Amino acid sequence: MQRLRITTGVLCLLILIGTAGVVLLIGELKPVEKTVVSEDGQEYETTSYEIMGKELPQGAVNWIDTYTINGKKAKETMKSFLTNGIGNRLTSRSNLKLAFVPFVILCLMLTTIYGDLYQKKQESNYFRCYMLVMSLAYSAVLYLSFVLMFTYGLSVDVKSSARYFSGCAVYLFMLVMTLLLSRENLKRKTALKYVLCGIGAMFLYGVNTKYIPNMTALDKDEVIGYESISSAKHQVQKIQKQIGMEEKVYFIYQVSEKDFEEREYVNSPVLYYMDTQVSNYMGSPWRFLEEGCNIGLELREDITLQNLPDLLTWGGYTYVWIYKSNAYLNEKLPEVFQMEEDVEKGLYKVIYENERPVGLEYVSAL
Repeated sequence: MQRLRITTGVLCLLILIGTAGVVLLIGELKPVEKTVVSEDGQEYETTSYEIMGKELPQGAVNWIDTYTINGKKAKETMKSFLTNGIGNRLTSRSNLKLAFVPFVILCLMLTTIYGDLYQKKQESNYFRCYMLVMSLAYSAVLYLSFVLMFTYGLSVDVKSSARYFSGCAVYLFMLVMTLLLSRENLKRKTALKYVLCGIGAMFLYGVNTKYIPNMTALDKDEVIGYESISSAKHQVQKIQKQIGMEEKVYFIYQVSEKDFEEREYVNSPVLYYMDTQVSNYMGSPWRFLEEGCNIGLELREDITLQNLPDLLTWGGYTYVWIYKSNAYLNEKLPEVFQMEEDVEKGLYKVIYENERPVGLEYVSAL
């Protein structure tokens, strides 16, 4: 048992030291501007990186540029990550306000109770050590994933962390319940009943009048985003009746900044129902701004509304679907294409001349 505790302590310490080391290394990254002379004699600026005064090889620089790692991103992500893990509850649709760290502590307590009820304290210690190490390792990998794989905005917000924490929490709870319900050589049956009743009462407390409607489609008015999802599906069905199976539609959705968080309630159903017949919002611009466009969540400044004819040509699109317009699109789209009427939301036919899109012809409202 003493060896198990030492091993657990060492593993936890290594995980914490490793994570802290990665954070400190990222914090030491410093961009360095360099002037490079090409073979033809032209000079151009390039960015390299240094850690503790030593320049990184070009392969590492390319990797860093791809994932945009920087010290500020790592530190801000760590703050949000700890806040979400300790203070933010795992779900907003339940009365049960339980964050990930308190839930892990609850599982550790239940595992201790298991050891007392079944007279298996050594096995209980083993499972507690396993849960603790696994939770720390999972959190470390999750944190590094946010820092290394997500854009700056998504990383520092870590809004999706509750979903990932919940997955780990469900696994831990299933493990605890498997132990408690094993009923092998149970010494204190009455005590176990009280424990199970307490667990049941705790989770029943989380059920409220909105829990079942929000978690199912029994009450459509209460399902978050139902109206947007239904509207997108309805418009897709109208479009599919007007176009051929081989024709493709370019999708534009000028969602406002206020409603930007709810964009997926439109974008996802459109892609789901139309599949390859519609432009993929994760790989093609779907919202155009003065400073560029949105591809997925990313703001791209190298692609503007002026590039829309090229996008239509490359993708072989025969229609443009404006799900929602705004003042910017109303003003600028007629400067890019010939249009007989003012810009309105609806379906447009792309007019080609010499294999180049030159105009948009209004087909119908949706």
